[in-house]
Amino acid sequence: MKTLIPLSALLLAAASARAEDKQPASLPSVPLHALAANEPVQEALKMTDEQKKGVEEIATEAREALRGLRNLERAERQKKQAEVRAKVEEKLSKLLKEDQNKRLHQIDMQQRGPLALTGKKLADELALTQEQRKEIRELSQKVNEEITQLRQGGTRGAELAEKSGKMRAEAGGKVAKLLTDEQRKKWDKLVGESFDVSKITTRR
Repeated sequence: MKTLIPLSALLLAAASARAEDKQPASLPSVPLHALAANEPVQEALKMTDEQKKGVEEIATEAREALRGLRNLERAERQKKQAEVRAKVEEKLSKLLKEDQNKRLHQIDMQQRGPLALTGKKLADELALTQEQRKEIRELSQKVNEEITQLRQGGTRGAELAEKSGKMRAEAGGKVAKLLTDEQRKKWDKLVGESFDVSKITTRR
């Protein structure tokens, strides 16, 4: 029997350190092309060698298209990211089987956490209210601004990945608290079987 990730678990993972001094969970939130190129993800999807080769080509094209992204204004950067993701999704939908694509998107939601609800499609599926969407956008924007400040302050590599991952997890916990019980149930169903997101590398 498959195990679903209850939203309550995400809430607990994203909460502040508890008495036993456990740190908040970290959400990698890597782009879809990088996620598909991760070896643990490819193993979970049971990709063939031919599919892996195709994924690497898609990932390389996406990385090239995203060069210089940090030099753009936020609105332009988000637009470019959305355009590249749309192209990646289209190519992956042709390369992978239907069940593989479904599982990839489930893992993607797990590694992005409830902040993934900034996307219109997911927001519509959970029937979020306009107020919920507004609050989630604001939380997401705040996290992005904080991560930008880290980069501007010289934080790089593993340290940046760790700190930004914890910021996303904490923000995801706040997003989860905005949801109704029914919306949480829908989320639990959408993310599918549990995947260990700590195995995901952050190479983009």
